Order: sequence, then C-alpha cells, then structure tokens
Amino acid sequence: MPKNLPPDRVPSARRNHLGPAREETIERLQQAYADDLLTLDELDERLELASRAEKREHLLVLVDDLPDENSGELVPHEAPGELGWAEAPMGVLCIFSNTRRTVDGPAPSRIDAGVFFGDARIDLSEADFSSGVLEVRCTVAFGELDILVPRGVAVEAAGVPILASFSGKDRDVKPGAPVVRLTGFALMGSVKCKASKKKRRKRK
Repeated sequence: MPKNLPPDRVPSARRNHLGPAREETIERLQQAYADDLLTLDELDERLELASRAEKREHLLVLVDDLPDENSGELVPHEAPGELGWAEAPMGVLCIFSNTRRTVDGPAPSRIDAGVFFGDARIDLSEADFSSGVLEVRCTVAFGELDILVPRGVAVEAAGVPILASFSGKDRDVKPGAPVVRLTGFALMGSVKCKASKKKRRKRK
C-alpha cells in the first residue's frame, strides 16, 4: 500500500462507477509492474483498492508515487540486494488475456508471473543461464502458466496447488546444472515447466 494512503482514505466495498478513470488507473498500475516499479504484492494490493474506489481521489493516490507516464522517466524497483538492470527481475502479467514472452539472451535474476483468468507462456528455451537458481514466483488464479526451458536446465516445482497443478519436467540434466525453481501458488489453474525438445540455436 502507498505509504501516503491513510486508513480513512481506503475505499469501502461500495463504490461509484468511475468508468474510464478506473480503467486508466489499472492500466498505469499494470504498466508500472511491467516496468519493475512495483512488486507483485504491491500490484495486487493496489488493484484491489482501485476496484473498490469510490472517488477519483482514491484512484489518484494509488499512482501518485509513480513517474508521469508521459515523462519517460523509468526507475526500476530495487529490492534489497538487487542493484541495476542486470539484476532486476522480469515481470509478466496476464489478466483476461493471452500473453507470450520470449527471452533470447541472459536469463533474468527472477521472474514474477501473475496470471488471472488468462493464459501466459514464458519461453526461456534460448536464454543464457549461468550457474545458480532462477526463481519463478507464480501467482495463478483461474489461468494457465506454461514455461519452456533449455535442455540441461533442472526444474523444481515447489509451488502450492489449490485445486490446481504444479508440474516440472527437465531433460538431459547433469550435476551442477542451473535450476529453474517454481514457487508461489496456483488456484483453480495450472503451472507447467518443461524442457524444450529442440536443440538450442548456435550463436554466432
């Protein structure tokens, strides 16, 4: 929740129909998450408040700490210990839609994936993995998240399924191989991660 949102300004469940203003606020919040300006938890909380807002002021306070969308100023959100773009997590958000993301180059340090009543696919089959663990934090409700990784990368499914499924299948894994670890939860949906059947392209 924004620090400057006092308790008496939290909107109640009853609301007026703010129409375009509410939609614009939701779009700005989603874009801020995609630009790594908000964490997934912050996004979820602000979307909830936006859906319950009764007045325009309730909507404005949810985005007043974000850069002006016309200014071009982007300052990535940095959690403790994360410095610069090279270490920034990648955000994937899918709401009532289909989303496809492909990584061709260095794999991100972390992926925050939110899927709500939609279908998302993250293709990491051509990504460059260093040693260590890439965590995919999954928040899936009534949707599907599919993740494709290269051969030789280990897959660990450590998420919590609630009337749902979490599954991972790797291929040609050797000791000391990089790991993709699925965490988070799925509610009435599925999270699947598997290794690509095709060989990676040779880079020039």
